Amino acid sequence: MEKRNILTLCMAACFSLGITSCSDNTEVSQESTIQVETSESDTSAVTEAAVTTEIQTETTVIQTITESETESVSETTEITEEEYEENTVDWKEIYDSEIKSKYNQYGDVVCYDLCDINKDGVPELFISAADYRLAGADVYTIYDSTLSLLGNFGTSGVVTVCVDKNVIHSSYCGESGYAGKIFEIVNGEAQVVLSHMDTRSQAKDKVYINDVEVTTDEYDAVMSEYESSTIKTFGRRFSAASDDIYSVDFE
Repeated sequence: MEKRNILTLCMAACFSLGITSCSDNTEVSQESTIQVETSESDTSAVTEAAVTTEIQTETTVIQTITESETESVSETTEITEEEYEENTVDWKEIYDSEIKSKYNQYGDVVCYDLCDINKDGVPELFISAADYRLAGADVYTIYDSTLSLLGNFGTSGVVTVCVDKNVIHSSYCGESGYAGKIFEIVNGEAQVVLSHMDTRSQAKDKVYINDVEVTTDEYDAVMSEYESSTIKTFGRRFSAASDDIYSVDFE
C-alpha cells in the first residue's frame, strides 16, 4: 500500500513537472512570437519611415527644382522688362527738340512730317525748311536711342517714299535726264540700294542702273518694281509753328 502511494506521488510529481515545462515552453513560444511580431512591426515601421523620408526628400527636390525654374523664369522676365524699358525711346521728345531748333533757325516756313519707313515702330522725321524746286528735306531716324540724320532728299521740300518697299526714292529731272537713287535704312544710316539714270527724254536713248549702261527693257523692269509700288511724299504735312508733334499721327 505504501509502495502504491509512493508511486502515485511520483507520478503526480512528474505530471506536475511536465505541465510546468509545457507552461514554460508556451511562455517562451509566446514571448518569441511577440518578439517576432514586434521585430516585424519595428521593421515595417522603419521601412515606412524610410519610404516616407524618401518621398519627402523627392518632394523637396521637386519643389526645389520647380522653385529654381520659377525663379529662373522670373529673372528672365525681369531682365526682358528691364531691357525693354532701356530700349524704349521717347522719340517724340527727341524729334520735338529738333523741330523747335529748325523753327528757331528758319521761322514759320519750317514744316515736318512723320513716316515709319523701315516699319520698326518708330517713325522717321522729315523736316522741310523750304518748298522751292531744288529744296529737299532732311530725314532723321532714331538709332541707339539717339537722333541720326539720314540725309537730305527729294525736291520742292518733299521726299518720295515707296511705302511697301520700305525705301526712300530721291530723284530729279535735269538737263542730263531723269536720275535718282533709292535708299534703305540700315543701322541708322541711309544705304544706296540702286542708282538710276534715264536720258531718253533728252533723245540720248541711254539708260543706266548703278552706273552701268543697260537695255531699256532691263532698266524698265528694274524700275517698275519701285514705281509700281505705293508711292507717297512726305515733308510738309505739319507746321512747326502750330502742329504739336505730341498730337499728330504718322504712317
